[in-house]
Amino acid sequence: MTEAPENPEAPKDTTPPKPATPVVDTVKSPFDDAGQVTAPKPVHVVFSDEPRPSRPRGLRTRQVIGRILGPACMLGGMVAVIWLANMLDVRPRTLDAAVRANTVGIAPHVSGPIVALMVVDNQPVTRGDVLFTIDPRPYAANLAEAEASLALINIEIAALQAAVVAAERAVTESEAHLDETVAKALYAQLYLQRVRPLLTQRFVTPDQVDKAASEAAALQATVRTAEATVGARRADLAVAIASLGELSEVNSAVTPDLAAVEEDVVVEEPLFDPEATKEDEPDPTGTTLNARRLAARVAVEKAQLYLDYCTVRSPIDGYVTNLNIATGEYANEGRQVFSLVDGSIWYVMANFKETYLSFIEVGDEVEVYLMARPGQRWKGVIQGVGWAIDLADGRNIPGTDLPRVDQTFDWVRLAQRFPVRIILEDGPDVPIRMGETAAVIVLPGKGELPPPQFPWLRRIFTDLNLDN
Repeated sequence: MTEAPENPEAPKDTTPPKPATPVVDTVKSPFDDAGQVTAPKPVHVVFSDEPRPSRPRGLRTRQVIGRILGPACMLGGMVAVIWLANMLDVRPRTLDAAVRANTVGIAPHVSGPIVALMVVDNQPVTRGDVLFTIDPRPYAANLAEAEASLALINIEIAALQAAVVAAERAVTESEAHLDETVAKALYAQLYLQRVRPLLTQRFVTPDQVDKAASEAAALQATVRTAEATVGARRADLAVAIASLGELSEVNSAVTPDLAAVEEDVVVEEPLFDPEATKEDEPDPTGTTLNARRLAARVAVEKAQLYLDYCTVRSPIDGYVTNLNIATGEYANEGRQVFSLVDGSIWYVMANFKETYLSFIEVGDEVEVYLMARPGQRWKGVIQGVGWAIDLADGRNIPGTDLPRVDQTFDWVRLAQRFPVRIILEDGPDVPIRMGETAAVIVLPGKGELPPPQFPWLRRIFTDLNLDN
């Protein structure tokens, strides 16, 4: 049978097709004939025009990969935790560290206005450089006064030396007179002994014997007078020597022994020469020391020292810091004006937890990294571990100079941190500043510094020029 051809002239149906209507299987009423409720049967809905969804491709593969990666990630995390714990035990490290350096406070030894300021803030200086100058005029006047006093002392010493020489000559004269009197008294005694036997033989008269006896007695009295005179002259010599102040002569001058007096030798010095220099002055360390001259010389040296103190020089090689003065400022003796940072020794003060202290020993080598130069590494050695810290918990510790280490959190019981001083052995090739943040890793044992643990990261910093 053939189909009838379509009529081309018939009008076409332009209405849109209606959506597919689901075919619902009819079910019976939920009530049976007796009026009882029966269990409903499932309704099966079928969309006649919608295709059934297909299963996604590779779902089974992704499920397998997920089942493998999940346990692997957990196992890797456990391994990483164990490795990190082992590394913290073997190589304790901390980020709570900072670069430190010794500071020297600059305070003048004398007081006065600053007339010249030779440095500016943050300027590098070397040992011996002039920092500032205090008005030297009052101290120069004190020096001139001390030198004048020394000149007067020299003149007085010359006069006292002449008095000592005169006293010595008086002692010599009295001793000679004593010797003469003793000789005469001895002759008179011998003469008396010779004439007394002649009185019985009538060769001499009684008057002659009495006269010889009286002369002998008179000469004995003269001897005692001469001895007293010698003693007085020796006392005058002792007073003259004591007034002179010759230290090597005082002890011997007060000795009443004649032999000791005769051994005394007074060093005669020339009168004061105003054109004489310090090199021409007698050496105070010689055999004869003069207390007056020593006191005067000490006064001169003290005045000269104070005059030199007017020029304040740098005691170290370092950097000027905290300079807040200008020319004309009055500097007080012993009061700090500014500070110098010692650039010869740099160290890092790292605060380690107390749980790490058992793994840290004096002499262990460390790696030091600075936040300003993360790609650069310095070699250091532990100089010492702090024995005490300021607890800062409200306890009254008067006059303590213990280091203060603040805890990060107050609501968590944290381990205390103790300062560990680390000396940078190699020394920085580039200028570093006190207070820079640092990271420290303690290396086990002693030896050369090991290579970086992450060379690729070091190369990245170097290639990107981030280490500068």
